[in-house]
Amino acid sequence: ILASVAAQFTSHLSYSRYQAPMEALTNGYRLAYLIGAAFAGCAAVVTFRLIPARAAQAAGQARADAQGQGQARAAGAPAR
Repeated sequence: ILASVAAQFTSHLSYSRYQAPMEALTNGYRLAYLIGAAFAGCAAVVTFRLIPARAAQAAGQARADAQGQGQARAAGAPAR
């Protein structure tokens, strides 16, 4: 996807005679790298926002399991 964006932008700059061909090529790939960096940044933000939520959920489940076992032992049930 990024390569096609780079090629499209390069051809746009070349055909519009806005820049020299080598400079247009450089700017096409620069745009593709910026888009890739934006995708990577968004993925990092989403990942780091979801990790604490899942860790807290797992910790809450572990606490609930431990409390359930403690109540069962107090009632005289055999430990598993």
